[in-house]
Amino acid sequence: MHRHDGLPLEPDALLFAPSPPEIGTVLSAQTDAKTGQKRKSGCAGFLVAPLLGVFGFLTGMWVSESLLPNDPSAVQLLGIAGAVTFAGVAFVLMRSIHPLEGQCSYVGTDGAVLFERKGKRVKTIALVPFKDVADVRVESTGHGSYGIHTSYLVAFTFVDRQGRTIARIAGMHFPDGKGQGSQSYWLGKRAHEAWQAFRLAQMIG
Repeated sequence: MHRHDGLPLEPDALLFAPSPPEIGTVLSAQTDAKTGQKRKSGCAGFLVAPLLGVFGFLTGMWVSESLLPNDPSAVQLLGIAGAVTFAGVAFVLMRSIHPLEGQCSYVGTDGAVLFERKGKRVKTIALVPFKDVADVRVESTGHGSYGIHTSYLVAFTFVDRQGRTIARIAGMHFPDGKGQGSQSYWLGKRAHEAWQAFRLAQMIG
């Protein structure tokens, strides 16, 4: 299996969603998710949780001393309960704020698709059935300085027979070398080429 830019798909690449039957035989696939990938916030959660645990312990002791000044065991128990509560809440919140994220995409003989993952949720960002596409509009905007463009924002807009947008796939392209560009750029480019092949086959057949 190759990526959209023609390079081999990495051994640890994680295609977290299967290709839908609407796109036909898969020609290329790409993802920025890796096997064994962990949440970015894991370290932050482990660092913040103990600090809030100490804060919770001190808060629990202060509350218990105010309410039960003559009961040392209650002071300790409430202090420990506060520590556990604050540390647990902090760790859960840190993990939920920064869930696992990523994108994966496929180009097939009959269409293309782009998925996005946030935590356990997988969402279809773009689905392009080639049978519904009448034209592909390509726009390129150069970025650089002193009149020298070092990167381009390229947008591929797939439209139907009524001129309505089916999907718009845009990404950055850096022309210095093969494979230099965002996944969305190569997805749009490869889908455009596959649609041209699809249309030619229909005309011939």
